[in-house]
Amino acid sequence: SAPAGFPQEIPIERGEILESAVTSYPGQNAQQLSVSYRSSTTVAEKYAEYRTYINQAGYDITEGDANAPVRAIFGTKTNAILSVFISRADNKTLVQLSLLMKSVQR
Repeated sequence: SAPAGFPQEIPIERGEILESAVTSYPGQNAQQLSVSYRSSTTVAEKYAEYRTYINQAGYDITEGDANAPVRAIFGTKTNAILSVFISRADNKTLVQLSLLMKSVQR
């Protein structure tokens, strides 16, 4: 399953989750939630889905090389960085997500 605390609004296919993890960085008051899964949709379709989500969610977008074997797209907010890596593996699309969240100090 997806890691505890992973935002429900970030699209993931729960059917074929390969791994999920939570890493805490107490010294930096940050937490990283990671999940990877396989999908039967194409790399281009998955990329478009995450690009749309990142844009609609109000992140600043940085896109990797469109011709790279692993497509990468990043979304940055004040307190969060969403990294998405999409590639082909075993005739499926492999999606690797990482969400780094920083707690806001009061």
